[in-house]
This record gives sequence, C-alpha cells and structure tokens, in this order.
Amino acid sequence: MMIIESFLQGKYNDASRCEDALFISDDGVAVIDGATAKAHTVRHQTTPGKMAAQRIKAALHDCIGSADPFSLLRTLNNAVAQLPFDSPLSRPTASVIIYQRRFSRIVNYGDCQCIIDHVRHLHEKAVDLANALRRRRVLRICLHLGISRSWLMEHDPGRIFILPALRRQHRYANNARSKLGYGVIDGQRLIYRFMTVYQVHAGDEIILASDGYPMLQETLQSSEQILQWILAKDALIIGRPYGSTKGLVPGNVSYDDRTYIRFIA
Repeated sequence: MMIIESFLQGKYNDASRCEDALFISDDGVAVIDGATAKAHTVRHQTTPGKMAAQRIKAALHDCIGSADPFSLLRTLNNAVAQLPFDSPLSRPTASVIIYQRRFSRIVNYGDCQCIIDHVRHLHEKAVDLANALRRRRVLRICLHLGISRSWLMEHDPGRIFILPALRRQHRYANNARSKLGYGVIDGQRLIYRFMTVYQVHAGDEIILASDGYPMLQETLQSSEQILQWILAKDALIIGRPYGSTKGLVPGNVSYDDRTYIRFIA
C-alpha cells in the first residue's frame, strides 16, 4: 500500500471542531464521517459526531484486521454504543469506509464515497436526496421573489423548512423496513444489507472520501477545485446534481467537513 495524498478539513476554520477523522496504519486506511447532531449538544467541548468519529478511529487499531467485514462493523458499533447521549437527536453517529489491506477489500457503511480503479461509487441516502430537493425548491422560490443570496446564506429558510424532517430522520437509521432507511454506525442494531463490500486488486488506485466533496474527482487538486468553484458560484449548494440539505454559512470555509485519501493498494 502506498499513500499518494490525503487531506482533512473541517467546515469551520477550526480543526478542533471537525467531525471527520482519517485513520492510516500498516493494516489499512479509513475515512470516518461523524454526523452533525440535529440538536445542539456538546459534552466536554466535543460534539456527538466527533465523539463517534474519534471512538471509531481508536477502535480501528485493534479490529481493522477482522476477517469478517460485518464483525468489523459490529466492533466499531459496539465502541460507539458506549458513548453517552441525551436523546435520539444527540446520539453519536458516523459513516465509515475502510480499506483492509490484508483482505484487499473495502467495507462501506453509510454515505462515504470512493473511486476504485477509476470507477466511482456513491452511497447517497435517499432521505438526504429527498430533503435536499425540498430545500432546493424553497430557496429557488426565495430567489425568484428577489431575496438576496447573502440573506439566504445567513438565514437559510430552506434548511429551516426541512429541519423537522431532519430531526425525525433518526427513525430511518438502520431501518430495513423503510425505503428511506440507511446505514449508520450508531450503537444500535446494524443491518447487513446496508453494508457494501468491494474486492480490490494489487495495484488498484483507490480514493476514499467523506461526502463533503459534492463531486469527487480522481485527484485531490481536482476535487478541491470543483468544490471551490461550487462554493463561489453556488454557496447555497442547491445546484444539480450536488444539492445538499445545508449550504455555506458565512464565516465557514465550506458547507461540510471533508476528508480525502488516495493510495495504491
């Protein structure tokens, strides 16, 4: 395994507030995307998403060599289950995508993304796509009415409109009965069908990334260039095909935390 390039940047210009994490060892690599809580909760100056990401990163040292990919996820899930929380809205949760060097495979659970030997694999959540579309419609109506983009960036009525749905979204976490169900590491029961496993080969070029890159590319420079272009041209993040449930908040450096790593298997 040879690391070519890697990068981690929070949406705030403050590394201590970043809820993504990057794991690198001789046994493999992983991108961990801690989820932003839908209620304002901080314990010991740490958000639930960051607690989950850091707990998973620590647990990976001992379990990344697991022969069974689902057992690997269960170990990470059990580690997150030990974290405290006050309500479902503040439950520590995270998405993970993991390269296991020993078994030449990638294990994904959640909405991180990857490129394997020039083939892009997205793991978007249907519930996020639906909420992003609803937010886009509200903001486009606001723009049509002549409301300034700067005011919309600061107040985001589209985000306010979908916030009740976002706060109910935990009902779909690891819920195999709903078409809006999705996988997430949250300390509860994991669902096998939400796991994706890719077999890779020696010499394959692999990119793992969190969903903070709206249009993931095959180099860090290209991914960053497209992200910066989007932030400059569409800071509300409502364009197609990359619309989001949130936009760029004035004073932040992006609309989401982002992590990128490119390596040769």
